[in-house]
Amino acid sequence: MDLPDLLDDWSWNQQSISSLDNIVAFYLEEPSTPDWDSLRSYYPACGGGEDRRWICKGDDYDWTIFEVESGQWVFVKKGSFIGPKVFSGGVYLIDQIETENERKWVYYSPVEIESLKESFLFFYNQKIDSFESNITKNDVWNFKGDMGWLTFEEKGKSVILIHTKLKD
Repeated sequence: MDLPDLLDDWSWNQQSISSLDNIVAFYLEEPSTPDWDSLRSYYPACGGGEDRRWICKGDDYDWTIFEVESGQWVFVKKGSFIGPKVFSGGVYLIDQIETENERKWVYYSPVEIESLKESFLFFYNQKIDSFESNITKNDVWNFKGDMGWLTFEEKGKSVILIHTKLKD
């Protein structure tokens, strides 16, 4: 595993953060909770902690640690820049992935899923073409034109969003 110093001393389990997509993240196993004092000491320029996501800009990549479900902490390092983020307002870009045919932007939100959907519907309703599986655990919103689609996945009290666009 390619983890930053200090984090590589902890035990992690690599798995997808989304049941809809293969977005790799590292789930903390041991210790069960990040050692915030050690993180603050080792990475004084980074911020966050117990009550909000930890953000760090590294030399080679940016990374974050956040709680996806009650007591479950996840490490994600942001991939190469593939284009500006599209969405804002209660969501944080945590990863960017480019495949042969698609570009994906992965967002994290601490906002409850129904409130987040209401907010997104208010701001982006003119761009939405259709909905699939609306008001279910795994919502998919299809956008007009070449804007792609957005999936919402509830993770405890937070939400993982994946915006996917086909390459031109």
